[in-house]
Amino acid sequence: FLFYLAEAMAKGGVAAGFEAAQARRIVGHALDAAARLLAESGSQSEPRFDAATWRARVTSKKGTTQAAMECLDAEGVMAAAARAVVAGRDRGRELGKISGGV
Repeated sequence: FLFYLAEAMAKGGVAAGFEAAQARRIVGHALDAAARLLAESGSQSEPRFDAATWRARVTSKKGTTQAAMECLDAEGVMAAAARAVVAGRDRGRELGKISGGV
């Protein structure tokens, strides 16, 4: 569902005044940078920081990221994303039963 989030972010970029291609490019670079931080910090078995720590480290008080996070929190995005993971798991189990899996 990261593609879903990227789509929403790009739509927001357009609403903020960026051209569609520019908004998509900015979102792609932001997601790439975040993914690299998560994947490459620390060792393979033990990441240096988890997502919550990285988010806290890049969020300046009263800055742009804080404003964005406050908006997401007000809309319940964190809880909705967590529920989406569980819904995907549940559907995977259903499909496994239909196809004769475990």
